[in-house]
Amino acid sequence: MLLSDIPVETISGIIVLHAERVTPQSTEAFIIRLYRQKNTEGFLKAFSDEPEHMTVGFSPLKDIMKELHVRNVHIYPRFHETIKESLERRKADVVQIAVPMTSYMKDIHGAIIQCIEGTLSDLKRNNTELNLDDLNVQSAYFRNFDIMAKRQLNSVWHRVAFRTKQLVGDLATLRRLLNYLLSYDPLGFQAYVETIIASNSTTAAGQPNHNRSAWLSSDPAHIIFQSARRRCFVSSKLMRGNVVSTAQTESWDVLDEISGTVGMPSRPSWLPENIAPILEEPPKWETLVETLMEIEDLIMCYPVPTGHPGTNTVLIMCSSDRTCNQIREFLSSMDPTAKSGSKGRKFMESRLRSYLFWKGKLGQEGKRRDGGDSSNNGPNSAGTSAETGTSEALKRKDARMKERQGSRRRVRGGPPGSA
Repeated sequence: MLLSDIPVETISGIIVLHAERVTPQSTEAFIIRLYRQKNTEGFLKAFSDEPEHMTVGFSPLKDIMKELHVRNVHIYPRFHETIKESLERRKADVVQIAVPMTSYMKDIHGAIIQCIEGTLSDLKRNNTELNLDDLNVQSAYFRNFDIMAKRQLNSVWHRVAFRTKQLVGDLATLRRLLNYLLSYDPLGFQAYVETIIASNSTTAAGQPNHNRSAWLSSDPAHIIFQSARRRCFVSSKLMRGNVVSTAQTESWDVLDEISGTVGMPSRPSWLPENIAPILEEPPKWETLVETLMEIEDLIMCYPVPTGHPGTNTVLIMCSSDRTCNQIREFLSSMDPTAKSGSKGRKFMESRLRSYLFWKGKLGQEGKRRDGGDSSNNGPNSAGTSAETGTSEALKRKDARMKERQGSRRRVRGGPPGSA
């Protein structure tokens, strides 16, 4: 459209989805401006299923309509007569299944809510002149919570302190933690938590960060870190000096043969000795497997007749591509005969191996960076000569500046220039 490769004049119209995301800087607004410059006859229609986005801030609906070049707004709630008749014309049979969280997940969820409450209190305390009553813990469950918080401060964003901007960023981080607790597997959630800790510990230059987020030092944050780790594995000290004899090994083999545990998977060779894997599986995986098995039984009992408009294909809809890939890998590697809560053991072990490899690479990069810093500060390193040359240049520059100050004429009432 920008280079006129597409004949804009022949486009009948444009339909925009998620209209609440349109801003003056968005790509959709840029495309619509190009479209309206060369085509004034085509239609423009925009849809949004999140009207709460348009209730926060200074005239958000007006700004969205301006960028979309539309004049009329139609609101269709579910209780509208036309909408109600359309939905009831072919009513879907919906079965809602509530999946309970595990004990560790409940602890993490409660701790995140406490951190959000503390962050909101600090934000309101530091901005008493603004009306932030709409920001509460209940609204933290909405996907646009951090956007709402930023829009409340949008009019004074250039005047707020660094502390306030950091608190708004912390709200966004905690909101993502709430979402990832339910959508990520335990190892992915643990990796994200460690990324948050690492980003707040050091700056981009590798120096200690003195402006850490306040919620990271609270007691609920400690519960988050501890529970997230215990969902994956527990660490223990290496038991040194306990050498198992050959006779003891043969005795254990006999017991395994009697109990029928011969041939069971042993401890992986790549797993460190001081780590005992827990690998708690998300409870929704077990519910998904039970639902799929129930659907398979129904298909076997009630096959689709020939010529009937329908198939036996099961469609699983996910909230993101990451979740889709996660479920695909889980279903392709699961063990249907395993007990509840361990059907995805193979998948979780592969995730644990990837996590340990990531941790190892991260530790090597940290050691390499620390080693580079120490070598640069060493007395016989190559960086010392460069540093010495720079300091000598600075000394020469200071000497020249002193000479210039000494040669200047003395200002009345000022001190004499030092030679």
